[in-house]
Amino acid sequence: MNAKKLKGMKVLDKNSIEIGKVSDLRINLDEFKIENILVLTGGFFSKKYFTVNLEDLGEIDNYIHLKCSKGDIDYDADLELRNSKYGRYFFKDFRDIYVGSADAIPIGQVKDLYINFDNNLTFKVVVEATRVRGRYKNDYFAIYPGDIDDIREFITLNLTKDEIKQKIAEFKIKD
Repeated sequence: MNAKKLKGMKVLDKNSIEIGKVSDLRINLDEFKIENILVLTGGFFSKKYFTVNLEDLGEIDNYIHLKCSKGDIDYDADLELRNSKYGRYFFKDFRDIYVGSADAIPIGQVKDLYINFDNNLTFKVVVEATRVRGRYKNDYFAIYPGDIDDIREFITLNLTKDEIKQKIAEFKIKD
């Protein structure tokens, strides 16, 4: 499942009572894993956010089911939007970050995450490549932890332009 689809999904407690919607995903770029889910609850004037840890997640289908009840949730959880290092982000902060190749060629931007629910919510990063083939065609490819050299205000890959072209040719979206 992709992160864009996961955002906005309803979150239900263990008694199938709706407690909110997924607002964002906190991601760990050191391990390429989802750390926790940010849930929005309340109305227009009384919005509250809380985080759901992975151990509290139950089944994920059309809804996200939690293992706890509504009364067990800590609505005052400390939300730190970004750690002191670049290793952890929310998806909204990570999306649209520019990506460059090892040979200093701008490639495109991060567009989505494809999440593997069978493997501790690990993910691959999907990049929209707009300048790889010399034309403005929107091609996509996935990057993995070993493909990244550095993450700052942009992502530098340890892949050359030709290696990225090969990744584009091989890329298939598997939901």
